Amino acid sequence: KALKQFLRANKITTSRAIAGIPAGWMIAREKTVPTTDVEALAGLCEIEAERDFSLTREEIVLERSELLRSQTEQQTVLLCAMPSQQYNQLRIMAAAAGLNLVAIAPSVSATIAHEAFHKDILVLRAGHAGIEMMVCEKTIPRFIKRIAPPPPSSEASDAISDEQEQWLSNLSQEIRRILALFPFPEDAEYPKQAGFWND
Repeated sequence: KALKQFLRANKITTSRAIAGIPAGWMIAREKTVPTTDVEALAGLCEIEAERDFSLTREEIVLERSELLRSQTEQQTVLLCAMPSQQYNQLRIMAAAAGLNLVAIAPSVSATIAHEAFHKDILVLRAGHAGIEMMVCEKTIPRFIKRIAPPPPSSEASDAISDEQEQWLSNLSQEIRRILALFPFPEDAEYPKQAGFWND
């Protein structure tokens, strides 16, 4: 009801919506599977999800994005999962507000549509839920994850506290670790651009 009242108060009349969620609500993993048709691919992804996420099919909502399709017998997909409970709560909230929820996606992925950003980009999003990171190749997300908690609260002083300095050090180490291990294409330099989004 609160959402419906907010929409009316601000004269927002749309009936369709996309819900943005924190990256911490979901798990995204890149998987290499045999090249196959759409129906068989869905089955393979369900098997991989139950194996990796340690949850039953009823407990999660699955989505996938085909990343790389080569001439070989394998293809790469980004397998994403979020708890069914949170998914259903979003659906119920949207319906109560009179909205048709056409998609649910991590908020950090909204930067993909921004014309100022390169199609091969690393995005860091700083929000209330922490620091989120996304790496895209040809506008397709290959990595989405919450990589750090929110920064320690700051005092009135402009000086950086020891706790904040340690938090920054841990964050930079985690970013370097991810980039060092990330399977970027061997024949190109990735990412070609970095974006920073502060809520």
